[in-house]
Amino acid sequence: AAGYASGGFMADAQVDGSVLSGSQQQWMTRNSQIFSFPNGVLNMVFVGVEGAPAGSCGQHANAIPSVTVDEAPVIAEKPFITIDTEGLYYLNIPVVRRSARGVDTETPQQVGFEQVFVAREGDTAAEINVQLAKGMHVVISPGTYVFEETLKVTVANTVILGLGLPILVAGNGDSIIQVGDVDGVR
Repeated sequence: AAGYASGGFMADAQVDGSVLSGSQQQWMTRNSQIFSFPNGVLNMVFVGVEGAPAGSCGQHANAIPSVTVDEAPVIAEKPFITIDTEGLYYLNIPVVRRSARGVDTETPQQVGFEQVFVAREGDTAAEINVQLAKGMHVVISPGTYVFEETLKVTVANTVILGLGLPILVAGNGDSIIQVGDVDGVR
């Protein structure tokens, strides 16, 4: 028995069998491929899902209360880090997808860590801003960072990625991050 469960999310997944949501409510599946989704309770949402059930208002024979949107208008998956067989680190930046449906099979842009600044607890916003101005991507490692100035992103397509749970505190009460008039910042 599923017991009591409420809320779930699945994205960028391929399921060759049936997805059994049990007693899930407020469920969302995004940009995935499923064979079938035969049950559900309330508020099932499918966006860009191949194999999604037809949307239905109310609960009646062979239908679950759901909203189905054929394509996701814009999807920018979260960047992630990989290590190759030689021990080299890469920042992987997934391609922004438009009118997306199904699982993302595109190869992400790979950026070597010579183009990535790894911030460590104790680094100041001024030190990180120097790296951002050079066009470096920034990975913020776990820790507590008290910034006396705002991080300023002025280069297009810059990635700022927090690992673990970095805590960013505005020591002066200003915003933590300010993005200039540039596109593609994540």
